[in-house]
Amino acid sequence: MIPIYSTMGLLISCLVTKASSCFCEHYPWGSWSACTRTCAYGTQSRSRNIVHDEYYSKNNCDQMCTRHETRSCNEEPCAINCRLGDFGPWSDCDPCLKKQFRVRSLAQPSQFGGQSCEGLLSDSRPCVPTKLCNIEQSDCTKKFKCNTGRCIDSKLRCNGDNDCGDNSDERGCARKPDQKRSFEPIPGAQLMGNGYNYLSGESKGEIFDNSFYGGKRAIVYGNETGPTRKAYRLPANLESFTFQNSKFIRIHKVISVSEFAMKKDNLWLSDVFLRALNHLPLEYNYPLYSRIFDNFGTHYISQGSMGGSYDLLFQYNAEELKNSGLTDEESKDCLRTEITYRVFFRKKRKVRESCTTNKMSIRYGGSFLQSSEKSISFVKGGKAKFTAKLGYEKQGSYPENQDYEDWKASTTDNPVIVDFELKPIVDLITGFPCAVTKRRNLLKAFDEYLGKFDPCQCSPCPNNARTVLVDTECLCVCQPGTYGESCEKRAPDFKSVAVDGSWNCWSSWSACDTSRVRRRTRQCNNPAPSKGGNPCEGPQTEEDHCTISLFEDQGALCINDDEDKKEVDQTHPDPDSGCLKPDPPENALFVNAKRWYKVAEEIEIMCFSGYELSGYQFLRCLPDGTWKQEYVECVRTTCPRPATTHDVTISRFKSDYNVGEVIHLSCPSGFTVTGETRYTCGSNYEWSPPINSEIGCEKVLPKVNQGNCKPGQKQVGTECVCMSPEEDCGHYTEDLCIYDQDGDSAVTMPRCRFLAERCLERKKLHFLNNGPCDDVNLSWVRDRISLSTRSVKKEACGYDYCYDWERCAGSQCFCLLPYQCPENNEQLFCVKTGSSGRQKTVNLCGLGAIKCTRLKADVAHDGACTQ
Repeated sequence: MIPIYSTMGLLISCLVTKASSCFCEHYPWGSWSACTRTCAYGTQSRSRNIVHDEYYSKNNCDQMCTRHETRSCNEEPCAINCRLGDFGPWSDCDPCLKKQFRVRSLAQPSQFGGQSCEGLLSDSRPCVPTKLCNIEQSDCTKKFKCNTGRCIDSKLRCNGDNDCGDNSDERGCARKPDQKRSFEPIPGAQLMGNGYNYLSGESKGEIFDNSFYGGKRAIVYGNETGPTRKAYRLPANLESFTFQNSKFIRIHKVISVSEFAMKKDNLWLSDVFLRALNHLPLEYNYPLYSRIFDNFGTHYISQGSMGGSYDLLFQYNAEELKNSGLTDEESKDCLRTEITYRVFFRKKRKVRESCTTNKMSIRYGGSFLQSSEKSISFVKGGKAKFTAKLGYEKQGSYPENQDYEDWKASTTDNPVIVDFELKPIVDLITGFPCAVTKRRNLLKAFDEYLGKFDPCQCSPCPNNARTVLVDTECLCVCQPGTYGESCEKRAPDFKSVAVDGSWNCWSSWSACDTSRVRRRTRQCNNPAPSKGGNPCEGPQTEEDHCTISLFEDQGALCINDDEDKKEVDQTHPDPDSGCLKPDPPENALFVNAKRWYKVAEEIEIMCFSGYELSGYQFLRCLPDGTWKQEYVECVRTTCPRPATTHDVTISRFKSDYNVGEVIHLSCPSGFTVTGETRYTCGSNYEWSPPINSEIGCEKVLPKVNQGNCKPGQKQVGTECVCMSPEEDCGHYTEDLCIYDQDGDSAVTMPRCRFLAERCLERKKLHFLNNGPCDDVNLSWVRDRISLSTRSVKKEACGYDYCYDWERCAGSQCFCLLPYQCPENNEQLFCVKTGSSGRQKTVNLCGLGAIKCTRLKADVAHDGACTQ
């Protein structure tokens, strides 16, 4: 029960408050100030025009009226303009296209409304070829050579089929009596032979010649019966083709009328594809090799289904739908029910009463379908005259079951591919001169080609939006609850702050090391996951097999299929009478290795350069087909040559370095090394300072004019403005260990970027130490930041600030010992120290000094201890 004097006190307080209420709008707001930023979340403020008159003082306006207001402004991210690199050299003249090509890279895609790039990434010009546009094959022994240069089996000559493609195999043959053609080509066979660009989702040029039958008369029959049943001739590339009953399959509204599967090998390529492969140069040339992907795709279709797809989008009057009395889900269910039994003529469960008795359906004889404004059809496959009838507008009649059945039947004769499986186009590079060389070059080109579609070049989008790269522009795909040109705006009920991690771009491949492996890495920092966001999916490091040239580079070698097989590998002896070649130990290879060894035969192990053998170096083949192996290991004894790009010069260039040896790195004029320039081979066979990624060269940017501005700022005209981390920090600066308060993690960051970000105040960043992060005590970092808000002292010291419990020496803050803290009674705390939990009164300096030494100290309460 509340005491009576308290109740009266409350009543009196209410009466006084009511009597002295202030009408704040009596003092109008002034104009909003200019935004503190032109982009990326600035702030602006305004103040009331207060007049300290009698009304202001009598009505307690000082306490009741808000005098200052702030709001966010210019929330959209800063625009990033597109930049293109310089064109590379012209390629050799393509004898089939009679053109030369050159390409340039996308240095920076546009984003957030930035200026788009003018011009294309590739260029071409006419040229006079020095070679003929012919097909060359490496398997023409005892075969007939077509005028195109292609070879076919001699049995195919004069068989009545155009097997060469130019009819040269049928010229000069004795004429045979014309036979009535009793079969038709497989519907859509040419579509099956087209390439597919997996990255852009587009069908490309013809890879397989599916008009080639190889002399066979394999026939498949349609589903019709009687005299109308059609016979189809199976192309040589198809392993199987079966017609299905045209049954409606309710999976994304897809109709499948046939299934097909290509052969696993001996596929007959199209002439145009073979010519393009034949005339690829032996020397790697990205413009020419990448055109294979542009023209023919990245993959081919190995098997799939053909038929048609049908989708309808119905449009309703929003106001009528709102007044119908149906919810959105009820409206969708009514439409699905009626379209199923009226158009597809399939039985459906009982129609709910509200579907036929609502205000909209009553006006159209109980039909919810007819009450729509119009429908838009999305149809693939089938004949055009039937697809046109599947769209419906209010003035005409809606599509009936017969319209759908007519279209469905026509998909047998005019199908599209509705489902498929893919295999890499590189698998087809075989059976012509220098196939191995060109296959390796094509794989190398594919790595570069992937970069055209990789959004790793884009900056992170706001509000955890997904980034996609379209041509030369980065776009943001918003998640539910966010909107805006760059997803920078949030719906009122959107509360998520999680940021999912995203990969930065892969580094270049390292040089091929002594274990015949090359490596590349990427970092999950575009952005790094924070605030509970998901980490990046996939590996951080990739390894790939590579080859080492033992001799001086004299140009690209022409390596054919199976050319590098040894004579001892051509035979296949009985595996029960010996041993197959085992896998070598790590960092080792076998001397004079072969595929098979006799019983009691030995094989010798040899370590790679830079490794020393420890143990017994021989393996012996046992009668049971296994190997007897003693302990053996290849132990590293040197530092391997660092992974660098081709433009980095290494003094004292060699494969391995002994302990204590020093190397110096340099770049061409106008470029700088992306790391330190001096490294020493340490006693642990690792480089000092550590090398965590590939070292390369980057262009030296014009030095930013900092004038008399603070660190992290640059001078523009007469003003100091914050530097841009993206535009002004491209050159290498030493690494610093920084605490990212938003992500609650220690990150290694270049000095220039840290100072620019700290100036922009977009992130809460705190300096920890010079050099990369290593064994950071995050608990003390969090405590230090928390205590710093109460510190009277804030002394600039290098990139950091020193507080009450610290002193600055050189450019670093060092903690005082607890007894070195001055005695004063300002900002006292009662703390429990040690394992006993004994209470002790300390000031802010003492509390900071105790926590800095990592001693246990829990704050019981503010103020002195009472015991």
